[in-house]
Amino acid sequence: MVRVFVYGTLQPGQANYAAYCGDRVQQVQAAYTFGQLYVLPTGYPALVVGGNAAVRNLHNNRVWGHLLTFVDAEILPQLDELEDFDPQRSPEDNEYQRQRLPMFDPTQRSLGQAWAYVMLPHWVKAAGGKYRASGCWP
Repeated sequence: MVRVFVYGTLQPGQANYAAYCGDRVQQVQAAYTFGQLYVLPTGYPALVVGGNAAVRNLHNNRVWGHLLTFVDAEILPQLDELEDFDPQRSPEDNEYQRQRLPMFDPTQRSLGQAWAYVMLPHWVKAAGGKYRASGCWP
């Protein structure tokens, strides 16, 4: 069993959910993690952990999405390909990084850790990402 936090096109009802997740998902749960959400000109979002100190101090830093539980860990290589993440490459060469992050439900109850795809701040800047204070996409 593997858990993945999704906040963009892999969320239920979004463009990539049916193709990549669909009937493979055992459980879907509303969740958030801490970080900053940016919307890229390409139309999809990026989660940054750490990032801009001014943004961290001004906002509650919650990024909202869904925690997906998959029975089969074989989903990870497929999601890695979608997110342009290769564990054999340097982090600088990956569009997204796959990291374990703490998750919480909407009542602030800890859900433990799950995999999430995050983007390094310089990638967001180079791509022209715009900060989304609500922490929600779309």
